Amino acid sequence: QEFIRGVNANFTVKLTELFQNDVPAPTDDLAGKIYPEATTIEEAKAKILESQQAATANNLEQVTNEALVDALAAICDAALPESIVEETGRQMYSEMMLEMQINEKMSMAVIQQLAAPEQVDNYLRTSRKAIEKVVRRTVACEELFRLENIEVTEDEFKAEVMAAKKEFEEYGTEYDVSKLVQQAGEVIEGRKTIAWLRKHAKITVNPPKSSM
Repeated sequence: QEFIRGVNANFTVKLTELFQNDVPAPTDDLAGKIYPEATTIEEAKAKILESQQAATANNLEQVTNEALVDALAAICDAALPESIVEETGRQMYSEMMLEMQINEKMSMAVIQQLAAPEQVDNYLRTSRKAIEKVVRRTVACEELFRLENIEVTEDEFKAEVMAAKKEFEEYGTEYDVSKLVQQAGEVIEGRKTIAWLRKHAKITVNPPKSSM
């Protein structure tokens, strides 16, 4: 904190435990414990590096996609219909509830309490800026999809619907078929729009900032 910066102080510390970790020598016998299915230390190291590189590439792709959509939304000055803002906010809240149910972070009784109308209204009010950001991004992507005549094949659409249906059924969650179809269409259109942006936009990846 700023108010204690540069202040001299004396502390009395009680030591309750003193221990050290004995790290075994890195032999091939430990390879499988370091990384599943690895048979040598070198193989374990290589697999760990490969996994980290894949995670980094995935994170970079996600960050790039977010930046592209944000840049597109920044030049979209269309008015946002109140009905769409509210509908989007309610959908976001439902998705949050579904995620809680899937991850079992909260009991069903708690989830039902959070799903009460007053709780939903409170979310719509306190998360207004975040909801409007999502809506503006959606509107911008839809407009680009339309202007550039981006197409979705019937097979692509059916595959997206079946994937969404499978996910709901795996967790035994009820769903509205018409809404599922609509959301599947929105998801694949968004994916196609991002692919178009990645192909046509000039993307500059800055090196990570030094911690020094």
